[in-house]
Amino acid sequence: MSTHTPGPWNCKSPHYTGLSAGIVRDAFNDPIADCRYSEIPIRDKKTPEQIDANARLIAAAPEMKNLLLYALHYIETPGDFTETERLEFCQDIDDLIAKAEGMR
Repeated sequence: MSTHTPGPWNCKSPHYTGLSAGIVRDAFNDPIADCRYSEIPIRDKKTPEQIDANARLIAAAPEMKNLLLYALHYIETPGDFTETERLEFCQDIDDLIAKAEGMR
């Protein structure tokens, strides 16, 4: 099994305010992915907002993976979790979705 660059990842450029400029970076600010360009010809040029949304979604991938692993454990062993833990888990999911959508 191959491993990915450890998270957290972000799409905030240190030299740019507002949109992410489409670059996903690791915790050391090194680039992970560039959503601005494609080697494959595409039909429609992406808007800055679409590029930013793509970068946010990719940047959230490590956290999504961790939450999915936790969800799998929760589904397989539901009796191991308290109601408080279940509510915290649901809040973590809501927070991650909001982050990927640029709401947080």
